[in-house]
Amino acid sequence: MDSRSVLGILLLLILGTVSEIGPVRAQNIELGLEIGIGSASLSYDAGPPYTELIGIPEWDTRPRLCYSILAFVQVPISKSLSLLSGLRLSQVGDKASHSNSTYRREKRQQYLSVPIRIRYNLFDSPIYVSAGPEFGYLIRAVSTWEAPSPYPPYPQTDKKFNGFLKRINVVLGAGIGASYKIFGRRMYAQVYHNEGVTGNIRDIEGQRFGIRRIGGYNWRTRETTLNIGYLFGN
Repeated sequence: MDSRSVLGILLLLILGTVSEIGPVRAQNIELGLEIGIGSASLSYDAGPPYTELIGIPEWDTRPRLCYSILAFVQVPISKSLSLLSGLRLSQVGDKASHSNSTYRREKRQQYLSVPIRIRYNLFDSPIYVSAGPEFGYLIRAVSTWEAPSPYPPYPQTDKKFNGFLKRINVVLGAGIGASYKIFGRRMYAQVYHNEGVTGNIRDIEGQRFGIRRIGGYNWRTRETTLNIGYLFGN
């Protein structure tokens, strides 16, 4: 089964869940838009045994700026509990360099994802917590790098990097936020963190991009965003 089929099945499951809530709940379904900005990084499995094996220094990694755009449907389950799902466009990645080397690389991975989140309002207050899985499909990946002589001293773009990564990325997320009204319009602000649970690299043999699947060397996505959301309607 390919990755498009997996995402299609997930969307059908979401629609089926919403339909089971019934017409009474369906009339309270809310549509919304969320925009966020934050910090993204990649969690590497590499360590000294790997780096000593192929004779390169360890990675020094730094986070990069990331963004998130989510169009969603929110379905009430009870007074304090609701289900949220939709489509989210996000870009993650990091900046990395080798210790004792002028080698530098930047990675950018863009995903179209289907989050499934449960929201729970605390003590009938505007404050809520939210958590759930997210299933992403890789739509674009770019890697740029600068290497010491004899390589060109200007940034290079790795056009084959997209094919080096798995298409499906699964993450688990959790956050806390608060809803409020501005001029009668319902909005919310939240901090949300997503942690990848699946590795991004395909299982291949041989060295590619200075990376190899030896000793579990892989990476997972990680992002923390500050989001502002708007709910359409009253």
